[in-house]
Amino acid sequence: MYELQVSEDSTFNTVALDDSAINRITKPVVLEKDKTYFARVRSKNAAGNGEWSEKSEFNTGTNSEITLEILVNNRWNMVSVPLRVTDFRKDTLFPTAMSNAYIYSGGYESKETLEFGRGYWMKFTGSQQISFTGEPLDNDTITVAAGWNMIGSISYPVPVLSVQKNPSQMTLSSFYQYSGSYQLSDTIQPGRSEEHTSELQSPYVI
Repeated sequence: MYELQVSEDSTFNTVALDDSAINRITKPVVLEKDKTYFARVRSKNAAGNGEWSEKSEFNTGTNSEITLEILVNNRWNMVSVPLRVTDFRKDTLFPTAMSNAYIYSGGYESKETLEFGRGYWMKFTGSQQISFTGEPLDNDTITVAAGWNMIGSISYPVPVLSVQKNPSQMTLSSFYQYSGSYQLSDTIQPGRSEEHTSELQSPYVI
């Protein structure tokens, strides 16, 4: 469980959002356009509250841009790019990551520039919040290879059962998310990545 605070001031004397019952890896937040906000997060359990994360600063942008926030766990996470952003460099999108961004394509490969449809392994120090601002991505077509794949996400949750495959009769394995260990997933969450296997190279529509 996590508590998320969003404020217009860096001292958090007044908060625009204070949600202390977050048990998901994504949190849709409605904020005013073209404003600068600060955000922080901490873990909660029966023993009490953890320390607040380092605060992050972000601007909500204008026009059709939205702000999306995801929570990453301590150490390794599977993440993706859920919005159309102006700068796809890993250091811009995930400035607090302590590792390179790694894709899986029969083996692990480091990437400096990220892209839609891909899933990436990244390592973080402590649970923290990552904010994205950009134009929403309503759907995407992802070409997967035969065998294991790491796929990305779009800007909204996608039930695994709604993923379209071609050919339609092709067998699709279960989807797995990672949160300290692999777990079966029924929904592809924004900003996260899923692992699964495919019988052959083919496109998926999410």
